[in-house]
Amino acid sequence: MYKLLKSIVNQDLVKLQNKELVIGIYEGLPIITKRGGIDRFLNSLRKVNKKCTIIIWCQKDKYIKEYNELELKYNCYFLTYNIFLDSHIQTRRLYLTKFFLQLYKNYENILMSDMDDVYFQKDPFQIELKNNNFYCALENNNYSSYNKSVKVNLGWLQHIPINDFTIFRDEYIVCSGTIYGKYSSILEYLEWVFDNRRNNAPGLRGIDQGYWNEYIYVIKNKKKIIMEKLKYSQILTCDRVPYIKKNSDNKIINDRGEEYHIVHQLDRIDQNKSI
Repeated sequence: MYKLLKSIVNQDLVKLQNKELVIGIYEGLPIITKRGGIDRFLNSLRKVNKKCTIIIWCQKDKYIKEYNELELKYNCYFLTYNIFLDSHIQTRRLYLTKFFLQLYKNYENILMSDMDDVYFQKDPFQIELKNNNFYCALENNNYSSYNKSVKVNLGWLQHIPINDFTIFRDEYIVCSGTIYGKYSSILEYLEWVFDNRRNNAPGLRGIDQGYWNEYIYVIKNKKKIIMEKLKYSQILTCDRVPYIKKNSDNKIINDRGEEYHIVHQLDRIDQNKSI
């Protein structure tokens, strides 16, 4: 497996092993979409961080010529692959990233991110981890509310061998679209998924969020993990957010008046509902 992965990784990446890595997957989509697109993702990221390594997984036959232009414009790398195709794209990216991190060990902090519907207002690597392993992006959805989003998340958890679902009672859903943490902790999570969850509905869309919530609440029991409620967080996940607040610079802010570093799923709320 390592030999196969090495064959698809550009060896020039060795030169880019700084301390910060943003990694995700984007394939077959135009660079600008209704949800935002990869161009907005990269443009906003490079405005706040000029040096971090950016890796984008892309299935070999879904690479389009516009991606090459992005590589030149934003100093990022599209890595094409042709493995793990029997798993859903959201699960596949976990497997690919696991092997990548086992090859490239120089990173300190890592952001695994969706790329179609995410953009940056501030440098994500200025989110302080201190002595913690992860900074979690909590949604506005609490498992006890049992709305449509919660039902979907509980559906994913039903595919996982969890003995006690009361663990999730009164907890907030943790979004898997932006996972930020230390290198060793990210790799430990990815190895756990690969070793323990490959046979638990890997082809199901969204199942990766089930894995992530199980890992945070059941496996890690929230230890050494920053879990700030959405209104105080540095990461805004907009599912079922009724409105947003902006400052005089037109940046979205939390209840402390701080600009969110990362904004995710802004297309899910009515942008006219801002104050």
